[in-house]
Amino acid sequence: MTIDQDTLNSIAKAVDFIGSLQEPNGSFPTRTSVYPDNFDNATVCRSNFATSLISLSLSLINTEKSKVIRKGVSKYLLSEKSEHWTFNYWSRKSSHYKTMPYPDDLDDSSCALAALYKFDSSLIDGNVLARISQVLTALESKVGGPYKTWLVSAEADQGWQDIDIAVNANIAYFLSLLGVNLPKINKYIIQGIEAGQPTSPYYPTQYPIYYFISRFYKGNHRKKVVEKLIQLREERHITNPMDMALFVSTCLNFGYDYPEIATDIKYIISKQNDFGGWNAYAFYTGINPTKTKGVYYEGAESLTSAFCVEALDKYLQNIAKNKHRPKKALLDRKQLAIKKAIINEFNCEIAVFSDDFKMLANKILKQITTSEIGDQVLLLPYYFQLSLQENVRNRVTNDLIIKLGLANLFGWIAYTLFDDFYDDEGDKSLLPIANTCLRKLAKIYSSDLKNDTFSQFFDEYMNTLDDSNVWEILNCSLKREDFAFVIKKVDFGEKSIKIAEKSIGHILGPIYILNHLGIDTKSLSFQETKDFLTHYLVAKQMNDDAHDWEEDLKAGKSTCVLDILFTDFAQKTVGLEKIDELKEIFWNKTILKVCDLVQYHLVESTRALNRVAIIENKTIFLTMINNLEKIRIKTLKERQDTLDFIQSYK
Repeated sequence: MTIDQDTLNSIAKAVDFIGSLQEPNGSFPTRTSVYPDNFDNATVCRSNFATSLISLSLSLINTEKSKVIRKGVSKYLLSEKSEHWTFNYWSRKSSHYKTMPYPDDLDDSSCALAALYKFDSSLIDGNVLARISQVLTALESKVGGPYKTWLVSAEADQGWQDIDIAVNANIAYFLSLLGVNLPKINKYIIQGIEAGQPTSPYYPTQYPIYYFISRFYKGNHRKKVVEKLIQLREERHITNPMDMALFVSTCLNFGYDYPEIATDIKYIISKQNDFGGWNAYAFYTGINPTKTKGVYYEGAESLTSAFCVEALDKYLQNIAKNKHRPKKALLDRKQLAIKKAIINEFNCEIAVFSDDFKMLANKILKQITTSEIGDQVLLLPYYFQLSLQENVRNRVTNDLIIKLGLANLFGWIAYTLFDDFYDDEGDKSLLPIANTCLRKLAKIYSSDLKNDTFSQFFDEYMNTLDDSNVWEILNCSLKREDFAFVIKKVDFGEKSIKIAEKSIGHILGPIYILNHLGIDTKSLSFQETKDFLTHYLVAKQMNDDAHDWEEDLKAGKSTCVLDILFTDFAQKTVGLEKIDELKEIFWNKTILKVCDLVQYHLVESTRALNRVAIIENKTIFLTMINNLEKIRIKTLKERQDTLDFIQSYK
């Protein structure tokens, strides 16, 4: 039996097990113990927090059993809300609510509201949001956060005025479901992580804190957060399946698919008991029922099992997603030598700067050069040189190829970083890197490789690129209205040709080589070369957008693929709670249209390439085109597998 099948079976058994532990009123009891890994003789607690978290973990499992569980949770939570739509740690009907009273708090409230919204977004209407907004405003330490934990007056004892990183992460998660981003909470959390491993008095380990952060944070510091998480695992060996599940889910939420993940999944499954669940472990600091000194821990079999189910399901979703990603080809000795020479030139160009500047620049360099597109960024001019007729190939020196590869690298870094700012995710410390790379790019083409004929062409291309960025900012940002995105039709040009404009700088190297060889910019060979590369870029961008449409939607960014999906969706607005419905539409209808468009551009790219006489060795570029065609065919073949996978959760 494959690990995929083992995982599906494990999920099915676990959901049944979780359902068997649900109380008739829809809640899930927890236990509080003096031991973090032994809850055999622990005190039973009736609290809201675990119940909300279980529902959220099961929200990805689209089975009837999961829906029944979550429906029961929602009914229960609605009976627990205050008139302000806030929630208490205790069930208001429990004896502990009277004997050990606590104020309502934003941790329990945020998770309960998120669970209700994920089950049925209509439950959180405008009236509810107005009340929640009033509560948040009353508890903000600064406008826009971070927020205090407890719903008490400003005159209350200082112990009730705390600001907690985990609590604020859960607040940010709930608001992110509504499409609301809070930059000040993002900054507060990242500053907390930069200062060391994040801590909270409410959680005995950091794994829950990282997990909460990963549910909402999509900013540029994700890699930094993952590095801290990995450091935590290296320093503190994971000893139970709950912490392992939290680690797996956190990594996958951040888009980090680490090599040992299959081993970790096997470990989680191996700890599943004969009843279909997992043992209870300490998730948060519990209430001490004896009212004596000492730390108590709270956990539940149902809660551990829900976290394990979530991790297993995310793992399967990641496998399905990665099937559509192309594998990075290995470079031969000459390609490696050219790549190394370009990187050396890059380091020479930044050698005059401070150590801090060089550290940041090399960090970005590594991100670019190790990415899927990295080799093509550096080596496209070299590939073009190899493709030329033998009688002209020698006129294109290696020095020129390295210089053009360096220019492409500078341009790619500059506009990648600027892109982050356009998406409101820019890191201010990297802005000088972007500006420097843009200056270096312009210097190469306007001074180092000065060519009067090409200079005008270069200016026109850069104008097109900047115009494209302005157009995208004005046209491709989805407007929010009542916590949903307003759908609008975007004109991406005939056959979505306009999306190539943003990547147009990528083809400057080959175009410069043609001009260097004396081929006029208005000639047919020049135009056909531009056409073949343009159609290739459109096909590649559409393939990328098809893979990333969920992330783009969550970021409020329209793409040509989302534009097609929105047409198939046929609604005026879309909330993130519609993701599952959109997935079905995407794999049933939209992907077929996208694949047809990709095929059109690949055919046009091939036709234009075949008409360029000076390109003698067309194999290099036909291979690039064919690789995209293989992805297109593979996507169509796997479409049915994906639909079956979606259906299996119904």
